[in-house]
Amino acid sequence: MFELFAILSPLFLLLALGAVLRRFWFKDDLWAALERLLFYVLFPVLIVHQLSRLRSVSEDQIWMCLSVLIASMAVAGLVFFAVRAGNVPGRSLTSILQGVARYNVFVALAAAQLVYGADGLMLSALLVAIMTPPNNFTSVWLLAKYGKADLERSVVMKRVLLNPNILACFLGLAIGFGGLQIPAMIDETLGMLAKATLPLSLLAVGAGIAWSMPSASWRMVAGTTLLKLLVIPAAALALGQFWGVSGMMLGVAVLYAATPAATSGYIMARQMGGDAELMANILSIETLCSVLTLPLWLYWVQNFAA
Repeated sequence: MFELFAILSPLFLLLALGAVLRRFWFKDDLWAALERLLFYVLFPVLIVHQLSRLRSVSEDQIWMCLSVLIASMAVAGLVFFAVRAGNVPGRSLTSILQGVARYNVFVALAAAQLVYGADGLMLSALLVAIMTPPNNFTSVWLLAKYGKADLERSVVMKRVLLNPNILACFLGLAIGFGGLQIPAMIDETLGMLAKATLPLSLLAVGAGIAWSMPSASWRMVAGTTLLKLLVIPAAALALGQFWGVSGMMLGVAVLYAATPAATSGYIMARQMGGDAELMANILSIETLCSVLTLPLWLYWVQNFAA
């Protein structure tokens, strides 16, 4: 168990460093600029660079992706109806569902690379390509329906279709499946940018951790965290084993499913009239708890789910 924590320790140390830098040295302007750089440039470059090398998808890889996708959709669907039946405000519903069904791809990619190397990073990038479009569409739809902001349908569709991460997924898959080759000079440049993405992204995630939580929302935060870090990974693990997924693919699937929610959920909640304060609390608690749950899930997969 300690060895697994040691393997993942660079991820946790970068999260901690980001939190310390934000609290004591660098303030909001730097992190806002870094988030824009990651969202519009670095992360799309990383995705294109990885997916452009993927020439085909095996049956096991398909089952790997479906195990995470179906687990996520099933739990999110049950949560939606349960929360609506409980008369929870619509703005809070959007944050709860984002906390359950969205994934911090920076943490997922970094964890897969640390544990499984380049092959793990490739598999995790494939999961990003499969999970990002439906997750983003669902989040935008929920915020448009239940958020306070009055957005036209065309604006909502623009947010989905022009999302740089979704465009990068489609472009990377098109290059890879099309058998195209990126020119060596460009590919090398993309590779250099891609190497900078994960360390910077983990610093930004750590900087986004909030250190206070109003007592009124603790039940929603705790429930969302349990579903995100325990129930969904367990469901993905069960589905993966049922479909015969094993070894590295099962490990990557469970690591992806066990990551905290995406920090971009807070930005979307703030811009589209969602419950941004609740979203910030969910993100912070999930990120802090994942320091314990990620090594535990990895230990379980390697020792009991072989």
